[in-house]
Amino acid sequence: MPATYAHLRFGREVLEKLPDHIKQIIMSEPELFTIGLQGPDPFYLVISPFFGVRQRIRKNGFDNHAASGLHFMVPASRVAERSGFSAPEMSYIYGMICHFALDREAHAYIIEEAKKPEHVHAQIEMEFDRRLLVHDGKDPLSTRLTDGFIPSPRNTAVILQFYPDTNYPDLHAALVSTVIVNEIFLCPGKLKRNIVRLLITIFRLNENTWHHVMSEHPAPQCAETNRVIAGFYKSAIDKAVLLCTDFEKCAKGEKDWDELYMYNFKGIKTE
Repeated sequence: MPATYAHLRFGREVLEKLPDHIKQIIMSEPELFTIGLQGPDPFYLVISPFFGVRQRIRKNGFDNHAASGLHFMVPASRVAERSGFSAPEMSYIYGMICHFALDREAHAYIIEEAKKPEHVHAQIEMEFDRRLLVHDGKDPLSTRLTDGFIPSPRNTAVILQFYPDTNYPDLHAALVSTVIVNEIFLCPGKLKRNIVRLLITIFRLNENTWHHVMSEHPAPQCAETNRVIAGFYKSAIDKAVLLCTDFEKCAKGEKDWDELYMYNFKGIKTE
């Protein structure tokens, strides 16, 4: 799963290419679209003092990433139909489609590269975020990435419809934690960077956790992965546009689901 900024930027590029009627839906509910762009990832980021609660919520992230796109899209189409294809539900779905399209395209490569001794999964993703941020003229160390990610009670209630196996408190905790974790890992200065590094050591978190913090300097070993992922990113845009454009037709049974949905969020064919 490319990291936070990659998904945000990807969604914006897809939005520019969508038909006007879909653009209007998304622009009327930008918060839900923005949350949808992060896919099931918020379930991974939950903060809780209770190990059992944390594991229960994180399981939603693992389960949704391992299941095929159809596992989400078919039930989501029923939610959309029940709502009369209303803007809140549709905006979240369009965001999820964008997240799925990029994950499906790039994630299998990232997983394989992360098996090499010179790479760490989170570092590969974070370095690609750095590349995009620098390209867009933003400071990778200080740019806040969750300004449009609003875990309001209303937004949580809309999203809850798509996750019948969870409950409101768990989902809301995951969404709020996403903002908190991103804020913790935003380390523009050395003092906070050293504090976060110390806390990771104290709590015996794995090395992958540290690589959610943007490093001060580019990692040379990620130059090639950045180049390859950039190709995947580009090729996924038109696919996401097609999937978004066809969603309502598929939901109404007017068109078959695209074969891309046979893959899961890890880029592995499951159906």
